[in-house]
Amino acid sequence: MIELDGESHDRPSTQDVQRTRYLESEGYAVLRFQDADVFDAIEGVIGRIRQALAERPTADPSRKPEGGVWR
Repeated sequence: MIELDGESHDRPSTQDVQRTRYLESEGYAVLRFQDADVFDAIEGVIGRIRQALAERPTADPSRKPEGGVWR
């Protein structure tokens, strides 16, 4: 999951931390970026997303794709 934080999120709030812990306990990876990074350093953001994807296992290929059609 990718979360973009604006200027008001200089530090993750208690609610952000709790939500992230819950999502991670459910098997999700959470990536958080500042809006400024997206606008000013998009290549670094893309690189971090690629790295995170490379580190995670792929979905089970035996599962039937949504709608029954492989795309």
